[in-house]
Amino acid sequence: MRAVISIVVVLILSGTGCSLAVGPSTPRPNVMVAPDKAPVALVLSPAVQDDFVIPSTGSVRDVPVKSWRTTLTSGFQSAFPATGGSGRRLELLEASLSFAPAAVSMNGTAAVVAQIRFKARLFDATGTEVGSLAGTAQAREANTSATEGGMTTNAAKAVEAMYEGLAVELFSKT
Repeated sequence: MRAVISIVVVLILSGTGCSLAVGPSTPRPNVMVAPDKAPVALVLSPAVQDDFVIPSTGSVRDVPVKSWRTTLTSGFQSAFPATGGSGRRLELLEASLSFAPAAVSMNGTAAVVAQIRFKARLFDATGTEVGSLAGTAQAREANTSATEGGMTTNAAKAVEAMYEGLAVELFSKT
């Protein structure tokens, strides 16, 4: 029975079966930043789309994404609750979601992992840029569930990883 389930997941992730999608979510990054270092506002560049389709690749088919800006904002608010008056703001110039194969079998892709290519800048209360960072954040675990819920949860884990990385590399060092 397990082999049958694996084959169904492989077929779904690589091109047949039900529709894959990512919906809005509420990421919960594990972040601890001093109030005088934490940003109090998030600015999303117009380049960060809200609704889009991640194009298919040879191993993962296309994935419609809805309310991406809502998910990014929700993750920011969870990571940096408005508790201080630092006046700092985080600007995300890019936050591109994609899915990469995490496990492949003879039948195709068996699991995927969400990743976010990002570019961020941090500004102080006067509007002066105090730091910037570009990178790729990846969900800590793969998704084998060929459902909107599984894909959405995996994308949320990548958002968590992005904000956790920003907290370490950008906010705590500036």
